[in-house]
Amino acid sequence: MKQLQNVVMGVLLVFGIHSVTAQKIKVKKDKVLYDGVAVAVASGSGYSFTYTSLDGSIEIKVTSDGQGQPEGHVEMLTIKDVKQDRTRIIPMEFLSITMSRKKAIAELLTKKYDFINSEGFANVDAFFNEQKSAEQKAKILASISLKELNNVSSI
Repeated sequence: MKQLQNVVMGVLLVFGIHSVTAQKIKVKKDKVLYDGVAVAVASGSGYSFTYTSLDGSIEIKVTSDGQGQPEGHVEMLTIKDVKQDRTRIIPMEFLSITMSRKKAIAELLTKKYDFINSEGFANVDAFFNEQKSAEQKAKILASISLKELNNVSSI
């Protein structure tokens, strides 16, 4: 019994530490909030969104190929830096349970790609410089079904 109690306490401690250190990303009234502070403006709906830095110097357009696709299709996002005319394609991943695609995309760009942080947009050049390998992976992912994807250990 004491051993089970120790295991439960250990799990609670790990989750507690994680929740304290994890960034909170929210989208409210078309503002992307990073730990409660506005860092970008988000607009759009459906499968097309625009994220703009607060000073307007960076404008990112995100479009999804997910609308009307068959079940098992790996949804891909096209991320375009409007002002620098560069593009990168990445697979869509939902990192939390949310009904807002706008928030889900902002969360993906923040947590997986370190593209948005407490200062606003970050690592923009590094993100787009990885374009070639990312496009190659995206083409591979788009060409296989989810069943096949489950059988692939790493790409």
